[in-house]
This record gives sequence, structure tokens and C-alpha cells, in this order.
Amino acid sequence: MFAFLKSTGVLGQATKSWKLLFSDAFCCRVRPDALRSPKRNLSCETFKSRGSEEAAEDALSSYGDHDEIINCEEPTSVERPCTLDGVQRNKPVECLVRLEGGVETQSTSPMLSPVSSPSNIPKSLFSTDATNKDIVSPSSEYSSSGVSSGILTQPSSMEFSDALANEDDNCDDDKIDKKTSVTENAIIEPEPCTKPEPEKIKFAEEAESTLEQPNSGKSIEDEPTQVDEDVEQVHTTTTNDELLTVIERCPTALDVLRAVEEHRGEMSPLLAVACIHYTFLKCIGQHERNSPAYNALCGEILTNNMFRTMVRIMEANCKSLNNFALLTAASDLLYLRSTLKKPTIPTLLSSIDYDALNLDELRLLAGCLHTPSIPLLNSEYMYNVAASVAMKHLDDITDLYTLLSIMKCFGRYFTNQAKRRADVRVASFSKHLGETYPDGRLNASHMFDAFYRMDYAPSRPLQLKACEIIGTSDVPLMQQDVTAILRYYVKHGFTMSSVGHSMLDKISDTLCSYMDSYPITQFTTNVKWLSVFYYYNEALLEKYVDLVRKDMDKLDFVALSDVLDALSQVYYLPPNAEDFFEQLNKEMLQKYPTLHRSNVRNVQRKLLLTTFHFSVFGRYPWQLIKLTLSHEQMQYNREAAKNFLNDFCQSLRIERPDLLPGSISVTPVEYSAPKLYAFENDVCSVLRTVVGHQNFTHVSSPVRGLPMFLLQQQLDGNLLPMKRKNAMFIPPHMHQTVQNVAVIPLPRSRFCIKSKHAIGKTRHALRLVRAQGARIVTVPHFDWDNHSIHHKLSFLRRKIFEQRIDDVIA
Repeated sequence: MFAFLKSTGVLGQATKSWKLLFSDAFCCRVRPDALRSPKRNLSCETFKSRGSEEAAEDALSSYGDHDEIINCEEPTSVERPCTLDGVQRNKPVECLVRLEGGVETQSTSPMLSPVSSPSNIPKSLFSTDATNKDIVSPSSEYSSSGVSSGILTQPSSMEFSDALANEDDNCDDDKIDKKTSVTENAIIEPEPCTKPEPEKIKFAEEAESTLEQPNSGKSIEDEPTQVDEDVEQVHTTTTNDELLTVIERCPTALDVLRAVEEHRGEMSPLLAVACIHYTFLKCIGQHERNSPAYNALCGEILTNNMFRTMVRIMEANCKSLNNFALLTAASDLLYLRSTLKKPTIPTLLSSIDYDALNLDELRLLAGCLHTPSIPLLNSEYMYNVAASVAMKHLDDITDLYTLLSIMKCFGRYFTNQAKRRADVRVASFSKHLGETYPDGRLNASHMFDAFYRMDYAPSRPLQLKACEIIGTSDVPLMQQDVTAILRYYVKHGFTMSSVGHSMLDKISDTLCSYMDSYPITQFTTNVKWLSVFYYYNEALLEKYVDLVRKDMDKLDFVALSDVLDALSQVYYLPPNAEDFFEQLNKEMLQKYPTLHRSNVRNVQRKLLLTTFHFSVFGRYPWQLIKLTLSHEQMQYNREAAKNFLNDFCQSLRIERPDLLPGSISVTPVEYSAPKLYAFENDVCSVLRTVVGHQNFTHVSSPVRGLPMFLLQQQLDGNLLPMKRKNAMFIPPHMHQTVQNVAVIPLPRSRFCIKSKHAIGKTRHALRLVRAQGARIVTVPHFDWDNHSIHHKLSFLRRKIFEQRIDDVIA
């Protein structure tokens, strides 16, 4: 019979639409996804009907000589929209079935009907007499439309609702109500399959011997389950259709494995993929993903002998499986928490023909590659080829989930033109940014993650809209969302606006709420990134410092440095600051060897920044300073590191010259005039009116390049004329008769967001100016902006001529 089928070409024509024939095995009622269709989830129907008419026409053309045809009534169904290729969903499709005596006839395909089951899958596809190449030969005839195809991809189509567990009861009722003229007697079971040749299906003998072994645990009868009366116990199956029918109705994942153990037929690689997929579906239908119960069940599944046998069969014959089967198997194993220490998943992914990927398979591949640290051979080749395929399909993608998933995995290999196209495509789906991903997270958060991985900044309107959605949405943020958003803005810059401030408020509240449930190691990086935007939340920082005090011994040098970095950016002094900084210094000295074992690219720069952040608080730990300024560490090639080194040495020269090594010569900073912006220019013009242009000069602060105006005032209040160039502070021994007065403008950038709390570098510069003997006169923006010129004039006169003490900022 097989020789006859192969010679007539029917088997090759039928396997061209193998996705259609296996639609029930791989399309088990996914949760409706609003991203894909505004009215309903059409994924399963789209997947089943794609190319069905073409397959039927091919089958009829191959069997034009046969006259016995069964005329079937059209099944009654609700009118459904057409697919993108124009195939009507409710139109009956004729296919080939096997009749008694080996006569091939045509009938309405029960598998392409609105409701179908694995029992309707033609058994010839599982015949082990045929080579695996014939069974699963991929065909490019049915290209992806970009609409939800029903393929169980990561994460959308593998995130199932609780209703999945009840699909078995509903499936039986639908089958009974279905009207068709094809009777059960018209389909005759095929002859028992012969034993495959050793070179075609490996491990088949091993699987057969495993199937014949008695179950090591309790018998099936000893474990009562609540199932239908006709499947109270798993019975022995001999054909593939019987096995798929039984495992479809199994209530739990372990029952699926017991049913596979009782199977007495041959286990082909494709059947192993289907059984593993059903095992995953039942597992995710029983428990919520990543819950303790789910993880425990996954461990029990992975240690099952029958499951291991199916994995070995599938792995050994991976070269004969096509892309869809390989990706489905790899995705299921990843979701079942299969270890990456074994080569199973890398072997499956390495066997994929990346040049022949379509959009559905590309989406499955992106779901698999979300798991980090998968060891792959020629991974760069894989990413480049997959990216080239993805660029061809960018305009075919019709849902935001697929677009973001592909951008995350392959976007960094896109050309600049393709990145701009992806930006435009995301903007076209911007109305869906407020909806949730299948994993429950906001699409807007995933958008920032996708653009970060693609190394591309989207258009400003798109950024602002995403910020607004995140700040105003009722959907709570998760830890992954906080990391994705913050690292994007750290890399591409953050533009201050009221919309962005509301998003930072929500991020801060999220971090504060998670601190009661997670260890300190989960927050050091995110709190540091949040402080980069000069966002000050005293409640968050107080809770953060308490957690650091409690678990400081669990942090390495890099994490401790991040803690100090976060506090110095916004200048937060914790309660008992002396004890806290002393404890922090001791822990850093003990954990110093971990710095050289960390993933920090520039160890010298990290050590320099650590000591500099100590100096922001006016603290100079001599042991860290010695390590920082040693000859081995004094090799800073980047300009930014040189600037930090110069500022740190200037701080030592002014406040602690005894700690400055003699080998380092630090000259006083040249107070050249830095660039003035709008706020500083406004203060300068008013100051010129108050004191005259000849009595002050424009200079720079010792560190951080802070612009200020220097005056020299006698004891009687009169001002001395100032040199316009090379202006210097009056030496300390002359302070008895003349006093330095530093008028320092403080625009919004010198304060934390939505606060009058000055940032760390502002306070550092003011302290060093004061240490040089100058009286500080600050002009903060909140006392200057939106005031009349009369108020500004009186403000400066009072501060310069009447006030005799330093200004103290909050």
C-alpha cells in the first residue's frame, strides 16, 4: 500500500499541508489575544484553513482515475471571515480517506471542520514504513500571513487560561453535534505498521522496550481520576489515532505519559513531538506557570522514563523533522524547564533550516531564544540569517506581539533602514500599547525592551505615549518592566517632562512594594538607574538603606559600589550616616577581590568612581584612595575617567591634601569661564545691574564645572574691582579684610526631579567652594523664575549686601 501511495504521489501531496493535518495537535484552544483580532481570536481557524483548497485540488488531480467518491453534506457552521489568502473558513474541503479494500475516496475533511480532534488525523502520516522525509517534508506553499496562526508560540500562544483544563468535556459535545455524511464505518484502521528500519528511526527498539516495561509507580487503576465514563482508565492503544484520542482526553500531564506507556505501536519522531506537546498543554492547564506546583510537576515529567524516551527519539531523528516540529519541541521543553546542560535543545535548534523560515516559525524561534545562555553552534550565522528573513516579513506582520518578539531577538542585526521600518510599524500599532502581553505585562514596557535590544531610539511621540500609558495604566509593573524601562533610558537618555515624571513615580512605588518580598540583590542596579535621573523618593531610599544594612554581607564589591552611587547621585544621608559609611567601607575592603572577578569591563574606572562617590559625602577612606591612586591604577585612557580623576584629586587637594600621594601633582584649577545657559545669563544680567560689570567675574567651580560669579567684598561692604581673566580666590591669610563672595545660579538641573532637594554634585561643588573661604550666595530657580525684575533686584541686593552667612540648601 505504501509503495502504491508513493508511486502515485498522494503521500507527497498530502504532506505538503502537514500543518493542516496536525492542527489539532498543535492548536488546542489558545487564550484569545486581543492584539491579534479586535473581535475574536481566529488563530485556530486561520491555521487550519490556510491552503486547504489548494491541498484538496492537488489530491483530486492525483486521483482523477478513481470513481468512488463519497458526497458529503456541508457541515452546519457559523459564517466566518476569510483568511488573507481568500479561503472561506466554513467551506468544506475534500480530502482522501482510506476505505476497505484499499480503495481511496474523497470526503469532507473532518480535520478542517470548525471542531476537530486528533482522531481525525490521517493515520498514513504516522506510518513508519515511509521515510521521515516524506512524512514531514516542509513546504513553502503555505506562507505565513502574519496573522495569528494558532501555532503555540512563546509567550502568547503558550499562555493558556484556566478554561484549557475543561476543553476535553466541550470537545466531545461538539463532535456529537457535528453533521457530516462520513460515517465511522467508512474509515478503516490501517494494517499494523511494520517495524522501521534501523537507519530511519533511531531508538525505536529502545522506545518499544520501554513501552513494554511495567510502570514503576502505582498502577493507573490505583490512582482514580475524574474523567469521562468511557475513559475511566487508560487502555492499550495500537494506532496513532487511538493514542492521540486518548491523550487528548487525559486530564493531567502524567496521565498523558501513562497513555503513551500503554501504546503498543511504533513511536515515530513526529508522534513523539505531538505527545510531548500534549504533555506540556496538560501541565500548563493544571498549574500557573512558574508556580511551585508547576515547577514540581515539570520535575516529575522530566524524570519520567517514557518522556525521556520520546526526547531521545526526537533528538536522534532531528534531521528528519522540519522547522515547525523542531521549534515546537524546543519551545515545549523550555517551558517544561528542561535543563540546558544537556544538548537536547541546542541540537533541535541547530537542525533548523534558517533560510526556509516563514513568519510563524520565526516567531516560534524568537520565543525559544528569549531564554538566555542557550549554547548554539554558529549562533552568529543563525542570528544573521534569521534577521534577514525577519526584515523581509516586517511589512507582513499584523500584530504588535509578533513584531516586538522579533525585534527583541533579531533587531540588533537589522540594518538602519530596517530599524526605521520597525519604528514605523510599532507606531502603527500604538493604540495597542496600553494592552497587556500574554504574560500579563504591558505592551509599552515590552516596547522599551525591544528598542533597547535593537539598539535604536524610537520617535519622541512614540516614547511619550508609552511613558504616559505606563504612568497612568492600572496594570501593575513587574520587576522585568522596571529593568526594561530604566536600562533603555540610561542608554538612550531621558527627557524630563510631566509625563515621564508620572512614570518614574510608578516605578518608584513598584520598587518600594517589592522590597518586602525580594532580596537586596534584586534592587541595587534598578535603584542606581533610577537615581541617574535624579529622582528623589525619601521613603524608597530609607527602605532601601535599611535593607542594605540588613543584608550587606550578601553584596559583592560591585553591588556595594552601586549602593553608594545611588545615594551620592541624589545626596541621601541615611540615619546614623557615620556608622553606615564606615560599615560600607569595611565591606568593600573585604569584597575587593570580587571586583576583579566581576563582569565589569573597566575595573580601574569602577574603583575610581567608588572613591569619588565617597568624596561627595566628604569622606575619604584612605585604603581605597591608596588602591585608586596607585601606579597600577593610574591608567585612564577615556576622557570621562580623566575628568573624574581630576575632580577627585581637586577634592583631595582642597579638603584632605595629606592623603594626596606625592607622585601626583595637582595644580589649582584654572577658573576659566564655562558656558552660560538661559538661567545663568538671566542672573548675570541682573547682577550686572546690582553691582556693576567691573565688580564681578564669571568663573568655574573647582569640580563639576559649575558656573558661578566671584565677587570680592571688604568689611565695610564695598566691592573691589575684579580682573576679567585669571581671577583667583583671595588667599586665606587675607580674609580678615576682604571676603570672597560666590554667587551661584542653581537652575532646575541642579535639583532632583519635582523637588527642592539639591543633587550630589551640586552639594559637592558648594562644599569645596566654601572650603576655599568663600561665602555662598545661591540663586535657586524656585526663588527666581516667574518673578518680576523688581523682585530679582531686591533678592540679589539683600543676599550680597545684607546677608552675612552662607546660604544652606535643602
